[in-house]
Amino acid sequence: MLWNAYLKGKRQTERGAAGKPGAYLVSLAQHDPLTAAKMVNKLLGQGIEVKVAGKPFTTSAGMSYPAGSFVVSMAQPKMGLIRYLLGRTF
Repeated sequence: MLWNAYLKGKRQTERGAAGKPGAYLVSLAQHDPLTAAKMVNKLLGQGIEVKVAGKPFTTSAGMSYPAGSFVVSMAQPKMGLIRYLLGRTF
């Protein structure tokens, strides 16, 4: 049973690393940074790894994000949950 859980997590991580988008970005430079921080804390409570950018950066699409922005990579075992919670739905 543990081996199957390991394989599932490994497959999810590989799918997330190869898929689009590669990560979700949450900037604190928005009209309600406290709610953004609260959302990130909820993600952390679900076991999702969230990193904080140490310096400002620009994406390949040309969007700039300040230092302190949150980066939620899709290359982790809970990739499906991340996509469900943060992905665009219609």
